[in-house]
Amino acid sequence: MMYAMLIVLAGVVGFLVPWAASRSSNARINLPNKGYWLAPERRTETMAILGRYLAWYACGLLLFEVLLMELVIQANLGGEARLANGPFVVLMVSFFVFTLSWVGRMIRRFLKTN
Repeated sequence: MMYAMLIVLAGVVGFLVPWAASRSSNARINLPNKGYWLAPERRTETMAILGRYLAWYACGLLLFEVLLMELVIQANLGGEARLANGPFVVLMVSFFVFTLSWVGRMIRRFLKTN
C-alpha cells in the first residue's frame, strides 16, 4: 500500500500540480519576473514550461522512491531489518543534488526574459 501511495505522489507532482497551476490565478503562482512570464500572451507557454520541469522532477522523484523502496524491501528480507547505510546515504545525497540542480535550472530559466 505504501509503495502505491509513493508512486501516486510522483504522479501528482508530475501531472496534477501543473494542471492545477495552469488553472490558478497569477496571484497564486510565484515566479521570477512574474509579470513577464504570466502576461496573457506568454501564459500558455509558461505553463507548458512549468509542466515540463515538473514532469522531469516527477521522474526523478519516482526513481528516488523506487530505489528507496528497494532498499527497504532488501532490509526487510534480510535478517537485521536495517537499511544499508552506504547505499542509503548515496541515494539521499543524489536526490538532494538532483533537487538543487532542478531548482537552479528552473530559476535560471525564469530569470531570463527572452
